[in-house]
Amino acid sequence: QGAKKALEAGDSEQAATLAQEAVSAAKGSSNAEGMIDAMKVLVPALIALDKLEAGRLQAKELLAQFKTSANKAGQASMLLAMGELSNAEKDPTKALDLVADVEDLLPSAGAKSQELEMQLLNMKVSAYLLKTNGRDAMVAAKELRSLASSKGDKDGEAAAWQAIASVHEC
Repeated sequence: QGAKKALEAGDSEQAATLAQEAVSAAKGSSNAEGMIDAMKVLVPALIALDKLEAGRLQAKELLAQFKTSANKAGQASMLLAMGELSNAEKDPTKALDLVADVEDLLPSAGAKSQELEMQLLNMKVSAYLLKTNGRDAMVAAKELRSLASSKGDKDGEAAAWQAIASVHEC
């Protein structure tokens, strides 16, 4: 929680430090949910600090751990983190190359599948915008809005509307 608050306050350095501590603690106790949640803060913090390689290494390490334990939600989450990092590197093709792998994991991700699908759609919107492919970005943004609306996720709907607005700006 402290890492998330620091990130929201714009203190990326503090957020990265606290999120890294949370990842380490979760790894030590084999808490998959804790690792996933901490990475959701660590990756944007590292992106803000332009420490993309550190984020990629952490995501790859956890991906390997989740593969070993057959945690499909964890695998999908780490692939999405790597996609975000690729978008931050202005390499949308690399991000889009992960889509099929994530989609293959979603049916086995259990309760996390809708949340992961929303993250996937967000990543796709960003990647398509980077590729200046407004049509595909709009399709993904509208899918995101529809999914968020059907789930009753107001924050997700707001993010989808922001994505739609971003497409219109291009």
